[in-house]
Amino acid sequence: MKYMQPVRSAAKRLAVKMNLIRRPSFLIVGAQKAGTTALHRMLVSARGVRGAKRKELHYFDDGFIRYGDVDAYHQCFPHVASIGAATRTFEASPEYLCHPLAAERIFRYQPKMKIVAILRDPIERAYSGWNMYHNKFPTLNESWAPPLVDPRSFEQAIAEELESPVALDWLTNARGYLLRGLYAEQLIRFYQCFPRDQVLVLFQEDLELRPHAVTTALADFLRLSRDDLGGSVRSNVSDYRGGGMSSAVREQLVAFFRPHNQALRVLLGRELPPSFIC
Repeated sequence: MKYMQPVRSAAKRLAVKMNLIRRPSFLIVGAQKAGTTALHRMLVSARGVRGAKRKELHYFDDGFIRYGDVDAYHQCFPHVASIGAATRTFEASPEYLCHPLAAERIFRYQPKMKIVAILRDPIERAYSGWNMYHNKFPTLNESWAPPLVDPRSFEQAIAEELESPVALDWLTNARGYLLRGLYAEQLIRFYQCFPRDQVLVLFQEDLELRPHAVTTALADFLRLSRDDLGGSVRSNVSDYRGGGMSSAVREQLVAFFRPHNQALRVLLGRELPPSFIC
């Protein structure tokens, strides 16, 4: 996870104080390894939309204290004069969906905020997350990366999480291979704060198989012209599939996630993609 360092220029601070910064009107909140990068890439190239200075600002999760105040967060967004009064801005931080305090913090910041969540089969998402922490993070030259590097095999990591009484505690398990796939519990926090018509739930599977349906749903939700979202929304998660996962571990994960997937189906009131085993 990359942390955005707040901009500190005097001109930017003055623009914030004068309310000349275009504050975000919608957020992509996660899930991690579920297609948020593909959505972000598509939206930053859309007409009438501008992203923050970079993906993953993390203000409403652990950055809530680090930023110091909301003005520092606002400095990450463009000046109204540079984008036009009608342009909307947004940011995408995949930690927001699973962070226990993010939904309430977002609501207190802006009760009319629109929330976009994209979900992936929790088993494939867990394997993809492990692959990132196990293979990618050791190669990163970032000060925040070493504590999250996971030297364990996927089988060992899952076995320890299944046995650990604190595996589902965000404060003690930031990797959260199991925790991050409990989508029903996470979405309930957002539904407790926001009306359902302010929360859009998409699926990574649809990015690959029905991309037009994704752009249509997103454009209608954000009240954009469907032509404005004409760019590609190809998912970029294919490098982290669980083909190497043992059948025994997969069976354990199917048993673990099945009741949570069933709860998600009831919560959303619709059938889930075939990859979600209920």
